[in-house]
Amino acid sequence: MDLDRELEELKVVQDVDFDRLIESKINNRIRKIVLRTLGAVTTLVMVVVCGISPALNLVNVNPEKLNNDGILGEYESIEEPSTLHKTLSAWIETQFPYMELDYVDVEKKGFGCYDLNLHVMDGKDKIWVGGLNNVNMTMKRGKLEIANDPKAYMTMVFGKFATEEYSGATREEVFRDTVKSLPESAYLDIAVTLESPVSLESLKNNEVGACLKWIKCYSEGSVIQPGLSLERCVEWQDGTTRDKMTDKELKAQVVSNLQILIDNVKLWSGLSFFEEGKGNYIYSSDMAVKHMKEYIEKEADSDSLSTQMFCLSGSRDDILNFVNLYDIKGISVLNASLIRF
Repeated sequence: MDLDRELEELKVVQDVDFDRLIESKINNRIRKIVLRTLGAVTTLVMVVVCGISPALNLVNVNPEKLNNDGILGEYESIEEPSTLHKTLSAWIETQFPYMELDYVDVEKKGFGCYDLNLHVMDGKDKIWVGGLNNVNMTMKRGKLEIANDPKAYMTMVFGKFATEEYSGATREEVFRDTVKSLPESAYLDIAVTLESPVSLESLKNNEVGACLKWIKCYSEGSVIQPGLSLERCVEWQDGTTRDKMTDKELKAQVVSNLQILIDNVKLWSGLSFFEEGKGNYIYSSDMAVKHMKEYIEKEADSDSLSTQMFCLSGSRDDILNFVNLYDIKGISVLNASLIRF
C-alpha cells in the first residue's frame, strides 16, 4: 500500500517523529475522502434539484402556468380570467350558495408541489374585493387538497335543503312563527326546498322584494343539480349581470361551468364533488364528470330553467310574503341579522 511504502522510505530519515507523521498522513487521507464525499453529495443534490424537480413540474399539472393564461384589460383589470380561476370558480359556484372566488395566487414549492392562496367572498356578508386570502389549498403532484378553510367557505355542510332521504330543514309553520317574532328590520338569507319544481321565470316574477341569490338547476332524472349564482359579488368587464340574463343565457352559463370542470378535471382532481338533491352524496372527480356529461346531454338543447331548491335573501316581511306563495317542503336559515346596512 502507498502508506506502507511511504513509511519504508522514511526509515532512512533520521530524527523523525513517526507518530506525528503517521497522524498527519492519516488526517490528509481522511480530508481527501471527506472532500470527495461532499463533492459527490453536492453533485447528487444538484442533479436532483435541477433535474428531478423540473421534471416533476413538467409531467404533473402546473397550476402556476394555468393561472397566468388569462387576459388583462386596461389598467391590468381582468378581462378574461385564467384557466385556474375559471375552474375553481365553476367548482365553487356549482356547489356552494353565496360563495364566489375573487382571486387565486399560486406559489411554486418544487417537486410538482404548489400552494394556492384564494380569496373567497361570501355574499351573505360584507364584500371585500381584493382582501387577504382566506382559503389555502395545496397541489401535490397533480392532487388538489384544501389545506385551510377556517370559515368553511369551501366546506360542504349538508342539511340546507330537504332531501327525499333526510330533512334537516325547518318546517314551514315553525319558520313562520320564528321569523314573525323578529323585528321588522331583520334581514335573512335562507335555503328553500319546494314540494315540486317551478320555472325560474315564475320565481323571478314572485320575488316580491326578496332577492333570488342561487339556484340548483333541476333536471328530471339527472344525478346532479348544478348550482348557479343569480347575483354575483363581482361582475367581469363584459358588463353582463346575471339578473339581466335570459333563461337561455343562464342555461348556457350552467353548461359552460360544467364543461370547464370536465375539460380541466385534472386541475381539480383530488377534490370531491358534493350533491345535495335527492340525497346527500359525495362523488370523486371522475364520477362527478360522468354525471356532468349526462346533465349536459339532457339539458344542452333546452332554453328553460326550473328549480326546486334555491337560496333567497330579503327583509323579514319580504321573506314571509314570498314563502306564502309556495308549497314549502323545508326551509333553512343560513344567516340572520337584526338590520341590513
